[in-house]
Amino acid sequence: DPAEPTDNNGPRTLDPRSSSQDGKKKEAYTYKDGKEDGLQTTWRENGQKQGETTFKDGERVSAKWWNIKGEEVETKEEARK
Repeated sequence: DPAEPTDNNGPRTLDPRSSSQDGKKKEAYTYKDGKEDGLQTTWRENGQKQGETTFKDGERVSAKWWNIKGEEVETKEEARK
């Protein structure tokens, strides 16, 4: 899990993490009042989106996952295949 932003004066996006030396996005999160809130997105090494999870006040509301072929799948585990 990413480190929580230190400035909790409202919604804040944590800068996407670098997954390799070329600076490709790996994941992006948003926080509100110190809790995950809003869209969380993860990408594969090739830049393809792997998942999107929506949070409200730190609780997961919904999630979508895609496999390496770009097909929507049911679980995070299936998306990792």
